[in-house]
Amino acid sequence: MNIIQNKLKSMLLAAVVSVGMLFAPVNAVAQSELDYLKEGYLHISLGGGPEFFSSQFGSNPGGGFHLTGRHYFSDQIFGGVKTYVGLRSDKKDFYVPYEKKTVEFDQDLEEWAIMGGAGYDFWQNSTKRFCLYTDAYIGYGRRHCKQEDWNGESFPTTENTDRGFAAYGGVAIEYRTSANWLWGVEVGAITVAGHFGGMLTVSLGLIMM
Repeated sequence: MNIIQNKLKSMLLAAVVSVGMLFAPVNAVAQSELDYLKEGYLHISLGGGPEFFSSQFGSNPGGGFHLTGRHYFSDQIFGGVKTYVGLRSDKKDFYVPYEKKTVEFDQDLEEWAIMGGAGYDFWQNSTKRFCLYTDAYIGYGRRHCKQEDWNGESFPTTENTDRGFAAYGGVAIEYRTSANWLWGVEVGAITVAGHFGGMLTVSLGLIMM
């Protein structure tokens, strides 16, 4: 009886060891991938898209671009730097009293900002490849608006430059591939030197060691 019990114990132990050896490499790879996407890495992304509203240009869209670097200090919390460049062109009618007529002017806007801030991943799936995060940045920006006669009637050209506080806040969904690339879509609002706008940004980035 003891011999049979010993043999059964030996067979059970061998089975446990075999199963452990079978699944250990899989678990190790999965854990390695999770660790690779966690804190301690620098995420750099470049994105752009339409600026779909503005306090100066109404609802006519313009274009804006973001270059963002994010460093994860924990599994979900990161700090970062964001640079922003926006371009917009529009035509606007002005009534000139002394001419008693309406003149069409061309308006061109250039703006940029550099900001620092932080963010938080408030949802991640089990593999940490998909995540939803929110971020906010504050800094300094400049806006330059040029307005000139579009009809060729030599009305004076006016230019205005505003400098001052800049801020950005947004919510994004991001997918991180196994090849270090990340894709993201973000909806956000930005203010530069007292003017407000919003953007839908599609970005492509890289996770760096």
